[in-house]
Amino acid sequence: MDWERQILTEALGLHQAGDVDGAEDLYRQVLAAIPESVDALHLLGLLRHEGGHHDQAAEFISKAISLQPTTGALHNSLGVVRLEQGEVEQAAKAFRAAIELAPALAD
Repeated sequence: MDWERQILTEALGLHQAGDVDGAEDLYRQVLAAIPESVDALHLLGLLRHEGGHHDQAAEFISKAISLQPTTGALHNSLGVVRLEQGEVEQAAKAFRAAIELAPALAD
């Protein structure tokens, strides 16, 4: 297992256990070393969203999308964040992209 995957696995475990600070520290550690880590950007975006920091969440997830635009799950996550922000049109656009890229997300 490479370093990035190892740290992200540990961070996700902390995230799922509710250790927000520990998870965020590890996600940011990965991003400091690998700024283009799509997984770290996405997971940090989800963490910030869960904490109510929707603008930051949208920034991280949007950056992940810019690096990997054909991943439906990223667009779906952005749609969830945009909906929470009350940006219905932007949410709908993100959800449409998600379904187009990954039709199984429609289920």
